[in-house]
Amino acid sequence: MAMDFTMDFEEALSNYSSASDEAEAAVVAMGLGHSQRPSTRGGEPANMPDLPDLSECSPAELAHLISVFTGWHNYAHGRLVYFQKIRDVEAAKREFAWSYLRKHKDGTVADKDDLVRTDSRYVEINRQYMYADNIVRDLSCITESLERNVKTTSRVIEVMKQRLEVEGFGAQMDRKKQNTKSDVLQHFTRGKAR
Repeated sequence: MAMDFTMDFEEALSNYSSASDEAEAAVVAMGLGHSQRPSTRGGEPANMPDLPDLSECSPAELAHLISVFTGWHNYAHGRLVYFQKIRDVEAAKREFAWSYLRKHKDGTVADKDDLVRTDSRYVEINRQYMYADNIVRDLSCITESLERNVKTTSRVIEVMKQRLEVEGFGAQMDRKKQNTKSDVLQHFTRGKAR
């Protein structure tokens, strides 16, 4: 007699769901918790800031912006990875549900496919997958935007630094020229030509 290893529908979904929780617990046990949501100076959860007009910022403000956007990038990237794991679990659940439900439907291939697509259990599991996938896509966009903000702010700091070096060098050369002219003029006014 052949043994049937087919798992109950709800039990299988529960097994898939526990995979991401167990993985997260294993990572936390390593001492590597997720980055926390940045907070305001008052300790309240903050909202992600917009990139201000960088041309109006001082060097100290630019340095602060880099730290703020880096903190938000770390947090968003952690959430992105977390929801990618959730989406992977939901994809496995959706694939299992499709196979399980299709196996229990009668009719032609097209009939079985149509019956599964309209089965409320599959619709709910597919909805959960789509929800997780949409969050992953949103977080990917946000993470890329935050990375661009950090890079843009860094470039502005670099340009400011180069500008100060060039202007400082120019001012130094102007002072040197002035000193040379005044040294020469001093010798003529004292009647001593070089």
